Amino acid sequence: MSFILYLCFIVSFFLHLTARFPALGSLRLDLLLMTLTLVTMALTKIHHFRLSESKPSRALVAFVIYVIAAIPLVTYPGSVVHVGLANFAKVVPFFFFTIYLVDTGKKLKVFVGVFLLCQVFRTMESLYLHVREGYWGSVAYSASGGEGSSLLRLASSPMDVLNPTQFGWLIISHLIFLYYLFWNGSKIKKLIFACYAPLALYTFLLTGARSGMICLLFVLMQIIWYSEKRKKALILGVILLVPVVIVASVKMGPALQTRYLSIVKKDVAGSDTAMGRINGLKRNFENVLNSPVVGHGIGTTREVNYNTIGSAQITHNMYFEIMQETGILGFCIFMVYIKYLLSSLYSLRKCLSEQRPPGFYYHISTALIVWIQMHLLYTFSCFSLNRWEWYLIGGLAVACCRIASISLGESKVEPCDNAIYNAPIIQAT
Repeated sequence: MSFILYLCFIVSFFLHLTARFPALGSLRLDLLLMTLTLVTMALTKIHHFRLSESKPSRALVAFVIYVIAAIPLVTYPGSVVHVGLANFAKVVPFFFFTIYLVDTGKKLKVFVGVFLLCQVFRTMESLYLHVREGYWGSVAYSASGGEGSSLLRLASSPMDVLNPTQFGWLIISHLIFLYYLFWNGSKIKKLIFACYAPLALYTFLLTGARSGMICLLFVLMQIIWYSEKRKKALILGVILLVPVVIVASVKMGPALQTRYLSIVKKDVAGSDTAMGRINGLKRNFENVLNSPVVGHGIGTTREVNYNTIGSAQITHNMYFEIMQETGILGFCIFMVYIKYLLSSLYSLRKCLSEQRPPGFYYHISTALIVWIQMHLLYTFSCFSLNRWEWYLIGGLAVACCRIASISLGESKVEPCDNAIYNAPIIQAT
């Protein structure tokens, strides 16, 4: 029951059912599902419900404890209590719900499938609205060269909440998992991926997400690097990508082409906004120095920026964001959490590398590694501390390692990270 409720919450959260159906919004559906999930977990696992013994779990728990314990010492404790903790409490449960409820191989496949279906729906919905109704959802303005210009950019649907940059990131993120789970699967799965990927990439190009384009190229290099046959992967990537880029370039028009050129050229429209982002990061770093040890408090980045630089924008860099809100101490703890996620996945992938053909756990662990490394690059230009990504994907990584360790057996587990693989599996209700 807890797992089913959690899946319902995942669907409601990502598809924004409360916005699509006002009656569900009045019922506070997301809060209701989260509460019911927690209650059923407590009732059915009251003797077994305890924190995982894995390193990532301990690091995240330490970070949560630090955030709470530092409240009396931060610059804006009132804002933390009234706003910051509430937002933080909405995303951290993703990690703990996932590691406790996704406790078998079957549940892991179902959970990943539901998660990916939600992202596919969000992507195709926006593309459908664009083709059918001419929907864009966002406009970017530029004053480069002394002349004002505007550019239509594709965002997620009106019922969704993602701006074009975030939407581009979402497309790349779920394509990573689809590639490893479908392209490396049966012929039918390969065909599904081959049909869907061009549509998703075309949708991505319409977003005009420059940071997303950098991440896409980085992901392609990672896929080639982690491939057993790198030359073959490189050739295949070129064969698949070049036609899509050529067709999309014709379709997306000169304005979007110019925006992507602004990544490397400083005299075209859009280059001024890129430089503005860089100058903003310099000012954000000055805010870090105002309270470098414990920070200003979780969730206070808008308040800090408004009081220091006169702009209530969120810090568009996860690393500066964490240091602003939690200080150097919090930053170190959070980065240790990410380090443990990667090290445990590397250990798992190494243990599974001898399997022929590579199985589900090998592909999902590789996908998680590629995603985490891509996200570490992406967050140089975007915030992420108080969003769901690090917590859901982190929980998925821990659950994957724990479940795979059971299927491998003790002889295979030995060279791996015992601190995570030997953690007890909570039995399904």
